[in-house]
Amino acid sequence: MSILRLGIIGVGNFAVKRHIPEILKINQKVKLVSICRRNLKNLKYIGELFKIKSLYTNHIEMLKSEKLDLVLIASSHSLHFQHTMDALSFNCHVVIEKPMTTSLKTSKKLIQYAKKKRRKIIPLYNPPFENHISVLKKIVSQKSSFGELEHANITWLDYKSPFFGKGKYLKSQIMDVMPTNFRLKKNLSAGGILFDSGCHLVAELIWILNKKPDYIISNFDELDREINLSIIIIFKNSLRVTLSIIGASKFKSRRVESCYWGTKKTVRMTGKPYQIEIFNKHNKIIKTVKNFSRTQTPINEAVNHIKENKKLSISIDHSKIIISTIEAAYMSAKLGKKITVKY
Repeated sequence: MSILRLGIIGVGNFAVKRHIPEILKINQKVKLVSICRRNLKNLKYIGELFKIKSLYTNHIEMLKSEKLDLVLIASSHSLHFQHTMDALSFNCHVVIEKPMTTSLKTSKKLIQYAKKKRRKIIPLYNPPFENHISVLKKIVSQKSSFGELEHANITWLDYKSPFFGKGKYLKSQIMDVMPTNFRLKKNLSAGGILFDSGCHLVAELIWILNKKPDYIISNFDELDREINLSIIIIFKNSLRVTLSIIGASKFKSRRVESCYWGTKKTVRMTGKPYQIEIFNKHNKIIKTVKNFSRTQTPINEAVNHIKENKKLSISIDHSKIIISTIEAAYMSAKLGKKITVKY
């Protein structure tokens, strides 16, 4: 297969900070042909910054004009479904920034349509491309040394208040290409911090355990506008995992902890900076890991999947489980009771 012609729909902060530089590093496999963003001023600035000449404010016009092989969707959450459907209709493979869509129903529609068009869709989630989480997964997966998982918890604290209109931005949080605050708009954000950042934490859990949750019990500080939340995720055999997010932290640096308790060992990952501690059955630290090698980028994995049919770290099935889990969490918060996860 020749070099893939790639276009991007939704060129905001994350696409500029991460996706475009990663695309340009694999220019022997893929060529960034065009970008689309509604804000013309920022669109022109980004085009000049990365020397991209084909600029569009309308994604349909881009799809009609450029004969693309691959489209990266990095638009607002609630636009992912329609943008992906449009890209597939022009016979493009599609890479989708998390979440794939905002519901299981629309995710299934995308998968069905992609099969009909004989094209691939690849949702992007961070965990497989962060080596500290890859090391964590390897430890938990070694049952001979770790044992059976008895419990886990994932905790994430960050100063995300400005993104939800509840505080002032730090200088480090602002870029010249910062998009309009779609997180403030229900029709674009699909919800609050669970869809926006919590997707990656749910993805970590599903990817490491490779299990489907059975039930969800959740509590949000605000319905559909949550920035602080707690979730109990219940698997078969009564395995319970707690997930907590404090997005309105007063501490200006991100703090995370993922702890997995096995019948033989306990492993705890903290950050930032990231480190992993392994405890024996007497709760004494027997190993600490602080240096982590680089992994391949999500864009590179997606391109290899399209060109060479290489296996994805997080499969389409994993992505459906992630969406189902998040949907159940929102329903539980709204109804105030335990919810069965539907697949």
